[in-house]
Amino acid sequence: MTISSQTLISAHDISLTRRGKSVLDKVSFELQQGEFLTIIGPNGAGKSSLIKVLLGLIKADSGNIKRAKKLKLGYMPQAFSPNPFMPLKVLDFCNLNQKVASSFLQETAD
Repeated sequence: MTISSQTLISAHDISLTRRGKSVLDKVSFELQQGEFLTIIGPNGAGKSSLIKVLLGLIKADSGNIKRAKKLKLGYMPQAFSPNPFMPLKVLDFCNLNQKVASSFLQETAD
């Protein structure tokens, strides 16, 4: 499996079994530059497991994953509880890896 210059991540036939139960069964997809991917499904369907496999946090039983060079992947777990004294909007969370202007830091600190 090769990855094109526009493909950010490509998964082919990803399978995963946990405690004797098939969690992922030959999952395949490609995510192209400029696309968004939403993974939906009922509890226990394997959404978090798929993300963890894509991030390399757990190893799939079979299949392969190709990532574009220098690709950065992020993951926000379901049970994310930021400090209640520091509210965090989704946009703010997504921008955490961006450089922050010192003027913004000063304004926020004041």
